[in-house]
Amino acid sequence: MEEKKYEKIICYKCKKETGITEEVIVKGNIKEDIKCPYCGAVVVSAEVDYC
Repeated sequence: MEEKKYEKIICYKCKKETGITEEVIVKGNIKEDIKCPYCGAVVVSAEVDYC
């Protein structure tokens, strides 16, 4: 079985790699906004339905 490769999430504001992958969106258990560790911008909102 092939392991899925998830894209890394890049902050739209400071353009740095957040250390988070799209796997968090695919799994869908987002309880709170995920923020960029560098500039604090919300990169994944808990309010949006991604399905």
